[in-house]
Amino acid sequence: MFILLFSTHIPADIIIRRYYRGLNNFVNLYKNNVDYWMLIDNSKTQPELIAEGRKSELHQVHSADKWLYINNLLENDTDRN
Repeated sequence: MFILLFSTHIPADIIIRRYYRGLNNFVNLYKNNVDYWMLIDNSKTQPELIAEGRKSELHQVHSADKWLYINNLLENDTDRN
């Protein structure tokens, strides 16, 4: 039997804000300052490589639908950035 001793509740609006801020930081800060980058979807048991590149250059997209979705989110939602 599993008993949950401690529970942390993070409100949905904070999770959403952190998600958008993390994507924005990746696109606008991190990937331009590293030699090699990978964007990985780890929302499921098996991680999925979405895209990879060098510095600000996109090298290869492995999941076009997710890559486009993320870029559309960032282009169309400036309120959360």
